[in-house]
Amino acid sequence: NLKTYNFSDSIIIFSKTDSIEDFNTFYLSAIVLFSKAINMGIPLKGGIAHGKITINQSKKIFLS
Repeated sequence: NLKTYNFSDSIIIFSKTDSIEDFNTFYLSAIVLFSKAINMGIPLKGGIAHGKITINQSKKIFLS
């Protein structure tokens, strides 16, 4: 149920629900992403938000 979008230097991972299962999938995905980045020497920073998100894929606009 996770969706992933990337543009410029940003990666956005989100879900349509806030179920425990989706959170666990998100959490494991973040662990894999950060582990690979650390192993490759790529610096990352991140944030987590909860709530509704507005997306315009064609204009690459993501608002929470």
